[in-house]
Amino acid sequence: MGIIEATSKSTNHTSHNSGTVWSATILDGLMMDNWDNSNGDVSTDLFMGSFLKKTTDTFTQKNNIVVNNPGGQTTIVRTVTTYESSFGTLRIHKHRYVQQSGDATGRVLAINPMKLAKAFLDKPYIDTGLARSGPYTPRAVAGSWTLEVHNQDSNFYADGFDID
Repeated sequence: MGIIEATSKSTNHTSHNSGTVWSATILDGLMMDNWDNSNGDVSTDLFMGSFLKKTTDTFTQKNNIVVNNPGGQTTIVRTVTTYESSFGTLRIHKHRYVQQSGDATGRVLAINPMKLAKAFLDKPYIDTGLARSGPYTPRAVAGSWTLEVHNQDSNFYADGFDID
């Protein structure tokens, strides 16, 4: 089971009509729903593929920020690393596995890492019952992990966004 499946449920998974344009207004709505559904315990990190990240970088801000740099402006910054809404601040991440190359539409995943934990399915152990095939004693470390989700509503997933 993946993180999208582990964190998704009917109250925090939104499928838009195919071709919906990703915008700051949609993100604000997703954050408002996240705040309402999770009793204010909202996502802090937003993951998306390259196309939606590029679109997010074009979101415009409402306030002018004056930076006094005595040496003059030396860097052009065209990226958004955080997004602050009325309902919380998100750190924006591009991630190559949120958006697969075969996906017809874009998708975003917002998580609250404080509500996720690694958990053992099988604690690691040394498996010594392997067949010998030479002058050595074969061993393997075996075990398995899963993702433990403490509050699904602290996360959200949305898909259906235009990526062309």
